Parts: sequence; structure tokens; C-alpha cells
Amino acid sequence: YIRKRETYFRRQLLRAPLRVSLPADMAALAAARMRTAGVAEDRPLALIHAREAGFKGSGREVHHKHAVAGAGVRDDSCRNGRIELYREAIDLLLARGYCVVRLGDPSMPPLPWDDVIDLARATDDAGALQIYCLLRGRLLIAGEAGPSAVALVTNTPVLTVNGTDPIGSYPVRRDGLLLLKTVVRRRDGHALSPREMLEEA
Repeated sequence: YIRKRETYFRRQLLRAPLRVSLPADMAALAAARMRTAGVAEDRPLALIHAREAGFKGSGREVHHKHAVAGAGVRDDSCRNGRIELYREAIDLLLARGYCVVRLGDPSMPPLPWDDVIDLARATDDAGALQIYCLLRGRLLIAGEAGPSAVALVTNTPVLTVNGTDPIGSYPVRRDGLLLLKTVVRRRDGHALSPREMLEEA
């Protein structure tokens, strides 16, 4: 945990790309599995991930965040997303020749589309497959969730969507982008611009 008033600069250690790879035998097995799943080696790879509540299980979205440091209760469901809202981006990527792969975990519902390869529901070697994809991927589109953090290690460019934390989610590297979640003023339903969010209420 971070002691109160301690400045946190550790993310800066990830500013420079890292040299990371899978062991040769694991990489070969993952590549063979990906070919079987329909991923063509001659096509660029784009990855998507929409965080859902199932990963943490029922009732675990609300918790004491860094309780030791004195922070209050946080409801992590604000970081969840809906995969169907990625459809327009998926269509654009497919039109540009990308192979699109969903990352995630088996608690996620099946995808309603045949043109996206779904690794979220893979059960055998799913972790190695997803790491292999991140190492190969040209782009990851994801919210504030685990794959975005892993992408810093695999040097995968990330477009973070629906960001709730403009500081913690701000890109560490030049190839990262951040889109903040829309904030709506409760009293009148007005969607606030980033400048309005900095003004006094």
C-alpha cells in the first residue's frame, strides 16, 4: 500500500518498453492454438476487453479500496463496460484487415458475433494464449482492468475507454490514449465536458 502523503512515481518505471517473451515451447504451443482458433499469422491483431462483474463474483464489486491508507468504500462496477458498444470499432478494425480477439475470463457471456475470436471463454491455456496475443497485438481497446496493466509489460499500445481515473489511467507511454467516461450532472442530466469537471459546482 502507499503511505499517506507519499508521492507515487512507480508507474514511471514502465515508461520505457520492456523486453518480454514467452518461453519458446509455450509460444509455439500458443501459436498453434491460435491458428486452430482462426487467427491468421499474416493479419495484424487487435484485442478488445470489456470489464464485467463476473470476474470478481457476486457482491465483491463494492469494497474498501486501500483501507489501510484510510480511503473509503469504492464501487468498482463503475469500471464495467458493455462489449456490444465496441461493435463500431470492431467493424472499423475488420475493414482495415485486422483480426479481432476478445480477452477476458470464462464468466463473460458468449459473444453474439462470428467475426471476433473469443478467448475469454477459452479454458485450456487461456492465460498463455492471452499473453501471446498481447505480445503480438498492435492494439488493445479496454477499460480500466487487468489487461490494460498487463499490456504495459507486453508493450501493447492501449486505448483505454471509459476511464474513471484521469490520473491513474493516464497513459504512461506515447502510444497510449485515454477516453474518459461521460460524467452526468445529477440535477439536470447535463453531460459535463472535461473543462466543466474542473470547475466549481
